[in-house]
Amino acid sequence: MAPRFTRRELLMTAAAASTVAFVTACPRPRPTGSVIAWKRCHGGKRVSNAEKNHNANHVYRTQQDAMNDAPHPGARSTTCPITLSRAKFDDLFFSPGICCVDLRTV
Repeated sequence: MAPRFTRRELLMTAAAASTVAFVTACPRPRPTGSVIAWKRCHGGKRVSNAEKNHNANHVYRTQQDAMNDAPHPGARSTTCPITLSRAKFDDLFFSPGICCVDLRTV
């Protein structure tokens, strides 16, 4: 006969299993020939439509550039890394002076 679990035991087992899976999961290595670029992301927070459009269409060379380019003074979005191929990164940031690319104009 299969073992029967109470609800508490089932929840404890599921929590332990998910904790083990979370702790043992290693971060994915970046593919060779890739570069980290940055975007602004709202991360589930309520943000204005102007901020959503701004975040969706801008890519930044560095994290500092992303943090400095808020769409308005009360913006609550944060920065998040994205992985681009070296060719795509060089295509977007073809000059050393370019720190932000608006994808609507590319």
